[in-house]
Formats: sequence, structure tokens, C-alpha cells
Amino acid sequence: MGGGSGDGDALNNSEIIINNTCCCCYDGFVLYDQCFGCMQSHTVCCCEAEYCLKSGTKPLCLFCCAYRCVNPTVCIKVQHQMCCHAIAFAFPCDNEVPCMFGLCGLVCCPTLACCTTLGEINNDSYKDNSGRSRRRSGSAARRSGRSRTLGEPDDLIGTDSASSSD
Repeated sequence: MGGGSGDGDALNNSEIIINNTCCCCYDGFVLYDQCFGCMQSHTVCCCEAEYCLKSGTKPLCLFCCAYRCVNPTVCIKVQHQMCCHAIAFAFPCDNEVPCMFGLCGLVCCPTLACCTTLGEINNDSYKDNSGRSRRRSGSAARRSGRSRTLGEPDDLIGTDSASSSD
């Protein structure tokens, strides 16, 4: 299968820079070493078909394609990448295709973001091993250079503001 994350296909959805999105579909751009080649994955209930001709990925069952039964998590899901352009659709929405709204790189829902990756919109960088979303404390965010949002609690993980003198 390959170099992706999430459902095990060759597309790493969290690295896609979102361009246009409406409800349960989006398109965006894949940069760097992931943009060479093409892949496509279709899932209908419990049946999945995938083809992949991307550099740096392991061959599938039938060299460049695979057909398999999967645990049903969506009714239908389509993911497609051709060089640096990626498209995804899912009904109902899931972690790789969340419900979002935006146009021309500006996402306005579920969060306000501009030219941002899906992983940053989903806040993947702050998920712990159990899959729960965790945020850095205010002082840890300031040390890392991340700006705080208005109304953001100072600390959701633990209190380190008393031990920190910055």
C-alpha cells in the first residue's frame, strides 16, 4: 500500500494544501516528494479498489492495483491524485475528508485558515497516542512560536505556567 496515512492508501491527506472545499469534498495540492505520480482509491461500502503509480510507494497486490474488502466506515469515498493536484470526496464525511467550506485557499469552516494543510486544519500535529486532540499550553505555544487565538484557554494539558518564567 504505501506512503499515505489514515486509511492505508498512497495519499497522505494530512499533507494536502486545501484549495477549494464544499461540505464533503475538496481539492488541493501535494508538494515535495509526494507529487510525482498518480493514484486513485474508490471505496463503496466494504469494497475498495486502488491503483497507484507513485514513486516511493510499495507495489500493490497486482503490481499497480488492488481490490480488497475493508471495514465499512463510509458509504462512498473517492480519492485521486495526479502529480501535484489531489481531490477527495466522502459521504458521510470522515477524518480524511472532513466537512469544510472554503474557496481559493481560504477555508472558513471548521476553522479560519489560508493556504493550510488538511493536517493543520484537523490539528493532527497535536493528537496523542489515543487519537484525542490535545492543545499545547499557552506558554509552550509561545516558546514554539505558535500564536494563541483569542479566547484560547491558557492550558489544557497541564500547568506549566507557574514553572515557566517567560
